[in-house]
Amino acid sequence: MYATRSYSLCDNRLSVGLSGIAAIATKTYGTGCGIVYRNASGRSEQAIQFTDFLDKAWMQNGPMEDARAVLASLDWPNDGTKTAVLLAAGVIQSLQENLQDGRKILDSLPAASAFAQEQIKRMARERDGMLVGGGLWLINLIRPLVYFADETRNSSARVLADAAAKPLQAIAENAGARFHEVYERVRAAAPNQFYSLH
Repeated sequence: MYATRSYSLCDNRLSVGLSGIAAIATKTYGTGCGIVYRNASGRSEQAIQFTDFLDKAWMQNGPMEDARAVLASLDWPNDGTKTAVLLAAGVIQSLQENLQDGRKILDSLPAASAFAQEQIKRMARERDGMLVGGGLWLINLIRPLVYFADETRNSSARVLADAAAKPLQAIAENAGARFHEVYERVRAAAPNQFYSLH
């Protein structure tokens, strides 16, 4: 996993948000921009919209209008992938509030997304066209962003990858060494949370 820098990511507000995301991600299966989760009895329930959850998790005072406008212009599938990008948008919003070059970070998202989509298709081919949606899928999404940052040597893209890595690391730590077991359990319990990119 890509090593994260300490700037702004240690912000208490962001830390609180990451804790909330890490806790909920191991229980949720994203469908579109909504959150589907399993309650204590094992039944699936629909929760709040993911964008609303982001706003509450980060305890932000303002909306993520700029980031959402960029996301709306991108050709992302409306599924777990878009959920992951919305999560990254929340991190970008936090960075915008703490860094001088927040605008550059936001401007780098379209190029990063184009690169990531190609990597996503490659990963899908390696898995017979199947990718997991929702929280567990976030663990894989960071890799294309890291590759993009490494290949371009673009400082804004690198900051974006750093920002995205932090919550993904928290999720991965929650899944622990049993990640593949969790993955298979999700796949068996909610096969409709997988989608094909072939």
